[in-house]
Amino acid sequence: MWKPRASKLYARRVLRTAKRNLLNLAFHRETHAKETPWAYRSFNEQEEFLSRVTRRITGKKGLGLSFASFCEQQARSGKSLRILEDGPGNGDLLVGLKRELNARRIKTETIGISLVRNPQLLSRVTNHEIDRVHWGIAERYVPRKPVDIILSIFGSLCHTFEEVKKDHLLKFAYSLRPGGGIMVISSGFSQQHAFRQNLRSAFEKRGFKAQFVPVGKTLCSGSETLVIQRLVTKH
Repeated sequence: MWKPRASKLYARRVLRTAKRNLLNLAFHRETHAKETPWAYRSFNEQEEFLSRVTRRITGKKGLGLSFASFCEQQARSGKSLRILEDGPGNGDLLVGLKRELNARRIKTETIGISLVRNPQLLSRVTNHEIDRVHWGIAERYVPRKPVDIILSIFGSLCHTFEEVKKDHLLKFAYSLRPGGGIMVISSGFSQQHAFRQNLRSAFEKRGFKAQFVPVGKTLCSGSETLVIQRLVTKH
């Protein structure tokens, strides 16, 4: 049975550090979301970009591996998958992935975390195109069950306070099932080598693998991908 003890621990640490600044954080994040409207692009645009990132991470060149195919490979026993998106915008990516994976007979549960009650996103939950959305500040949220894939593309993991960023990442990392992974695309990571090395070390000593992957100027200047994988423990 999954016990979200570590996830809840880091969620408490984030909230204790942020304290009364959460309302300011909400305003700050909503403003930046309007300046970086990635999550409001079409599914095809988002999936195409994520496919390029995935091929770079896996070392598979050319057009052989789409992001949907990568998700299919992550499915538990080839049958089911749980995907969480931090900042889903209109929900196009979650809706498209669920449709693609269901067509491949992968039972897919999709979950979003949204600060704003977007009417289109709300209707997609009502119409069962997305399974569930947590409305509110992502720093408060801990998944009910372990997650296979977490996506945060200019989401809260990009726009949270610097002093809680590592703990916020660790909260989500401990929400992964063994073998699961997080893909964070952000322009907010420090370019200092020492910071990046310390972040990688912090995850590796806890049983995760972390790597930074440049994504060029496709989204915004200086943005890059942080990929975190929860390693499978051998008994």
